Amino acid sequence: MRLDIYISTDVLSPRPREGTFRSTWIGYGSRGQKVGEDGTIESAFGNQYGLLVMALREAAEHINQNARPEIRICCKNGLIIQGVRNLRTWEKRGFRKANGQPLSHADDWRFISEKLKGLFYRVEGGTDGSQQVGNS
Repeated sequence: MRLDIYISTDVLSPRPREGTFRSTWIGYGSRGQKVGEDGTIESAFGNQYGLLVMALREAAEHINQNARPEIRICCKNGLIIQGVRNLRTWEKRGFRKANGQPLSHADDWRFISEKLKGLFYRVEGGTDGSQQVGNS
C-alpha cells in the first residue's frame, strides 16, 4: 500500500496572519489502484511554516501504521522538507535545536515523527527539486 500526502497553504509570508491550509491524502493498493482519497481545508492563524506543519500533522493523523504504507510527502516548502529529513536527529535531541532551544511546533513534529516511525517514507517537491528517502 502507498499513501501520498500533499500539503499546501495560501499564506506565503513569514509573518503570521489568518489563512488556510490544505492536506490531501490518497491511498493506493498493492496493484497501484486508488483505494481512497480525502482531505481537509482549515482556517488558522500562522505563518507559512506553521500552517504547513499543521497540515502535515492533520495528514499524519490518518496514517494507519498497521497497514505499513509506503508514504510520499509532497510539499514545495524547503523548511518542511528539511524538517522531515531531520526528524530522527530532532528526536534524539528531544525536539530541540542544536543550540538547545525548543523547536517551533515541537509537539506537532513529535506527533509526525511517531506516526512515521518504522515506516518507509520519502519527501519531495522542494524548491530545488530535491528528494529525500527515509526509513525510520
